[in-house]
Amino acid sequence: MDAIAPTYDWQQLLARCEQWGRARAEWERSKGHELTADQLPSARAPATEVQIAREEARLGVRLPPSLRSFYLQSNGHGVVTSFVYAVRSVEQIGWMRDVEPDLYKVNLEFDPAVARCLVVSGEADASWWLLDPEQVDGRGEWRTGRWSSWNPGMRWIAADFFGLFEQEVASSEQLLQREKVPPPPPGTGRPRNALSVGAIDSGSPVVGGAPAPNGYAYVPAEGFASVVTISAPSSARVGEWIALTATRSSGPWNLVQQAEIGPDEICLLEPLIFEPDVAANLAWIVDPPGISMFDTGEIAGADRSARGVMFAEPGVYKLRGHSSFPLKVFSNEITIKVV
Repeated sequence: MDAIAPTYDWQQLLARCEQWGRARAEWERSKGHELTADQLPSARAPATEVQIAREEARLGVRLPPSLRSFYLQSNGHGVVTSFVYAVRSVEQIGWMRDVEPDLYKVNLEFDPAVARCLVVSGEADASWWLLDPEQVDGRGEWRTGRWSSWNPGMRWIAADFFGLFEQEVASSEQLLQREKVPPPPPGTGRPRNALSVGAIDSGSPVVGGAPAPNGYAYVPAEGFASVVTISAPSSARVGEWIALTATRSSGPWNLVQQAEIGPDEICLLEPLIFEPDVAANLAWIVDPPGISMFDTGEIAGADRSARGVMFAEPGVYKLRGHSSFPLKVFSNEITIKVV
């Protein structure tokens, strides 16, 4: 007996994506910016089985079930997330070596698992949606993820294309909500009280704070700020992985009753006063761009809190980290000379 093919509710997910697009358009309009049609989500007419079979013959593989079901619902798509502006039609998808040769060259030596992937996204913010044909589960689904030059390198996100699409829409929804209700800028917050902790402007911040008791939570106090400090060796060789480290201090935090917390306030059950290992949580900005690769697994003994960088050409590179929580801040700038 043939296995029952998995089903995916693309109609519901595409409607959710369009709802996010409408909410984003309204938010931009409230700030005086009008989005054009090509900046909004839009489904396409479905592909046929004949079209899909023809492209499978061209690629030399049968596409995984969730990707096939997507094309039977919509042959490509407009904006999906804040970073992926288009999904390729089934006629436009292809192996990285064929459709993104520059990205293929970058990854061929450093990350063959990425270089062998099928590329399904089109125009994007230095990002690509990828499907790995050699990581297949019992359903016939390929693992999926997003490669971004800025966040950094490859992030495997889901076990199938439907899960990737869903996770990326959810991330965009969260990002939009965060923009609508941003963290308080430095210098704002409630007046400090007797239970305030983590005054980073004191010069000697508290390393940790106690979890909030039942019915209480921590919120930013007056003078709230966040400071990210990064470091790395000052020199390296081409093709050598080097470790990046980063710490983050944030505070002060007030302990208040949860019933008193406003809808626009950040609230945590445990204050993030000093975080010793946040390198993997930062977006990394490199000048000049396009010559570096980021990863974690290539550094011996490194855990998920670490981040490594490798440079493909000699030169002098400047790096900064960008933190999005609890405040959007940049780190100090460091310089690495590569020979």
